[in-house]
Amino acid sequence: MSRLRILLLALALMALNWNVKGQTNMITMLTNGPTAKRLNIVFFSEGYTTNDLAHYVADARTMLNHMLATFPLHEYSNYFNAFAISVPSNQSGSDHYTPTTNLVDTYFNSRFDTAGIQRLVTIDSTGQSRANSLLAQFMPEYDVVALVVNDTMYGGSGGSILISSINSSSAEIATHEFGHTFASLGDEYSDAGATPSEKPNTTAQTNLVSLKWNSWIVAGTPIPTPDTPSYYSVVGLFRGAAYSTNYFRPKHNCKMRTLGAIFCEVCGEALVKTIYSKLSIIESFSPPTNITIKLTNGIANTFTITNLPPLTHSLQVQWFTNSVAVIGATSTVFTATGFDLPGSGTNLVRVDVSDLTTDVRNDPANVMKNSLVWKASGVVASPRISIVATPAQITLSWTNTATGFYLDQASTLSGLPPWTPLFLISNQTGWVISATNPQSVYRLRKP
Repeated sequence: MSRLRILLLALALMALNWNVKGQTNMITMLTNGPTAKRLNIVFFSEGYTTNDLAHYVADARTMLNHMLATFPLHEYSNYFNAFAISVPSNQSGSDHYTPTTNLVDTYFNSRFDTAGIQRLVTIDSTGQSRANSLLAQFMPEYDVVALVVNDTMYGGSGGSILISSINSSSAEIATHEFGHTFASLGDEYSDAGATPSEKPNTTAQTNLVSLKWNSWIVAGTPIPTPDTPSYYSVVGLFRGAAYSTNYFRPKHNCKMRTLGAIFCEVCGEALVKTIYSKLSIIESFSPPTNITIKLTNGIANTFTITNLPPLTHSLQVQWFTNSVAVIGATSTVFTATGFDLPGSGTNLVRVDVSDLTTDVRNDPANVMKNSLVWKASGVVASPRISIVATPAQITLSWTNTATGFYLDQASTLSGLPPWTPLFLISNQTGWVISATNPQSVYRLRKP
């Protein structure tokens, strides 16, 4: 190739890259909070010409709405943001190799018939590289990437990028593929397609004790489980999954096996646990956790958190001091004083926030709980007391380190009979005593 042709080609590529960048834009489809504190779904258009892009966002929204209305994602739909990036292609559709070859010029180089499977839609390394570049430019905080292919042929795939055509079943295709891409779920059918492997919902294991979803199996359920109507509604060990008859699935039917079915209990659990493995449900807190909090006497120090609750159920909150649960401390605000902690050494104040949903039974990694820990030093300091006397009255006053102490009174010095508690000092700065009162003795007492 001549230097002139190489130069012209380079200039053409530069123009193409500039042109794509100029026409590419992103819109927000769903916002529930800052991208740093939510799970972000990013859609790309594939095989949409400039004219086709008029219906791209609606196509993406159809998939998004269906995904987030599906069990168990609907309960956590407020944990997600979604964005649509519009990228024009030179031609509409996607490459096909059956029943006849029809190749088109699209931005991500998508194709049907991957590995000889007509419905399997994938992109090549060039398409992946282009997606990565656009993500870095528009949404580096992505969690799920979905490619909407402007082709009505039934097809899709899951992997690093969720891919779905705009077939009439596109919403279900996208939701099934979301299971692959987001939670690493396996296909639950035995048709040839790939090499079988262990997934959260597929296994070659037949020993009940070692079975990863045994917490969902009711005692007495046969293992393996007969695939007969009397067992269709239970979790067991059903033959046929991961493209092999030697692998097993948790239930007779599931969205990872058949479009239109719901996610089974085991797949639902995997989806929920994946959400919590990627997201903190403690959104904000005060004070900072990287300093040591000084707790003096009864002066109140307040610890606060802000949580991200699911749509219809609450999160459990529990506060601890030095790993001991504080009875009744189950709100998002906790108050501690120097009297609550030992007077020497470093103490710990901890909060645990847990989602106790019944949709999760097996959580060895403890992802359903988020915790924060503060270091605190408990100090008991002697309060300073001053007395001001006039002919009419005597005034006792004290520093704020007396907060939390009781003011007690005894009527005589002789033998110091039992003390009478007067009040617990909170925001009072002093107390006035009539000078005509009988002789009395006063003290400050730690609770």
